[in-house]
Parts: sequence; C-alpha cells; structure tokens
Amino acid sequence: MIDDTTRPEHSGDAIRADRACIGCGFNLFGQTVSKEPHYGLAIATCPECGTVASLQSYPTMSHWANRFRALIAAVWIFALMFVFILQMSLVGTMADSISRNASDRFAKEIGQQYETWAQENDVPIQSPFGIGPSQYPEWNSIPNDWAEDHVDTIYQEMGGHFRAMVNKLTWYFFPASIASFMFGVFWSNALLGASLKGAAAVSILTCLFALVLMYLPSMNWGPNSTTTQALEIANEYYRSYLAFAGVIIQLPALVLGVFLGRKIARFVIAFTLPPRSRVPFSIFWTRDGLELPSAK
Repeated sequence: MIDDTTRPEHSGDAIRADRACIGCGFNLFGQTVSKEPHYGLAIATCPECGTVASLQSYPTMSHWANRFRALIAAVWIFALMFVFILQMSLVGTMADSISRNASDRFAKEIGQQYETWAQENDVPIQSPFGIGPSQYPEWNSIPNDWAEDHVDTIYQEMGGHFRAMVNKLTWYFFPASIASFMFGVFWSNALLGASLKGAAAVSILTCLFALVLMYLPSMNWGPNSTTTQALEIANEYYRSYLAFAGVIIQLPALVLGVFLGRKIARFVIAFTLPPRSRVPFSIFWTRDGLELPSAK
C-alpha cells in the first residue's frame, strides 16, 4: 500500500520562467510546482526524463539591481536608435547612388558638350582637383545659364530617361536588397516585444524618413551659386523618380527579412547549440507561441 505522506503536494503554482532540466536540458517552463513532503522543498518534475528539480528562492537584491536594469535598458534603446539612423542613412544613400549611377552617362555628355562649347568660345573650364577636363567631364562646373539653355536639348538628343540611363543599373538593386533583408532580420529579433507587423512598421518607417530626407533641398550648392557640376545637373533629372524607386525596391526585401528573421534565429540556435544551452534563448520560441525543441 502506498503511503500518501510520501507524495508531493501540488501547490497550484507553475514555473513562469525558463529553467533547464539538469538531467536532459528540457525547458521546465509551465511545469506544475509541488511541495516535497519530507524536506518541504518546492520541486518540479521534468516530463521528459523524470528528474526532480528543486526550486530555490534567492534573496531580494539591493536597489542597485534596478539601477543596472535601467542602465541596460537605456543602452539598448540608444543602440536601437543608432541602428534606426544607420538604416535610414544607408537606405537613402543606396537610393541616391542608384539615381547617380543611372545619370552617369548623361552627366558625361553634358560635360563633354560644355567643353566643346567652351573651347569654341574661348571660355575657361572649371574642373576640380586639377583634373584635365577631358578625363572626367562629369566633374566640370557648368554655368547655370548655359545649363538652362542647353541641358534640355542634350537630354532630348540622348532619347530621354531610359536611353540616357546606364544599362547596368539593375546590378545596383541587388546589394541594396541584401542590405535591406539583413536590416529586416535585425528588427525582427531586436523587437521581440512587438509583433511581426509592428517590427515591419518600424523598419518601413526608416524608409519613409530616408525618402523625405532625400527630397529635401540639397545643401551642396548655395542659392547664390552660379555654377553646378554636370553630375549634379544630371542627377536632378533622375532623382525625381529613381530615388523613390530605389527606396521602394528595398521594401519587399526588408519586409521579407522581418517575417523570416525569427525563423532564421531559431534555426541558427537549434543548429549550433546543444539542447541545454538553448534554454536562455527560449524567448525566440515562446514569443510566437512555440515550444522549445526537446533534447531528443
């Protein structure tokens, strides 16, 4: 006959934190807490291997614990703000690079035609860094009044946006998409407190800010400037729609990174860490309502 006094008494409580079984490494989160009758200890039994885990209550830490928590939280928030600004800058830079590279052929044509006109009219050519005008005509400084009279004609002679555009432009979309995908993976795992839709909204917000900053008036040339470099003139023709397209083209990769980011993190954790070492990372499973992979 079984003595009921040797059976653990159920307290009605359950483990509410990640705790690894010392026998097999199984996560004991959610397991019922019982009171061991002989010693009066709170215990939980592993459902995988049956090992009994004793639960120990630690003394309350000093007020310095709260201060350290606040410090760590502040550092984490500043880190997220830094990544937010970094992504905003990179998205805008990549989009602007796309429009600049697309207008490179147009810029060279503007610079070359101005050189021809300047030589015919004995006008000195302003080229920066001591570079000869014929080597890099896109860097030539073009008088604004000359540009107003001739650039539209050059643009039409070259066949408009698509014919004046560099043919290998599509190659610039690949690195931009890869970088956006990696940022999406970061936000997916950095914002575990938010849903995937919330993380996607934050990442998309960076693209919107980048787009706004790109269309702000350029500060490279003051209002009293009488000349503008050929590459800046050409870039203005393409920025109006290619810069916008350069940001939009990064959105699918960004959103895809957000929705696959936690799956990638779970795969990396399960593939690289043994079962017992996965317990501190259980939040990557429990946040989405999943169970931590068993030791088997």
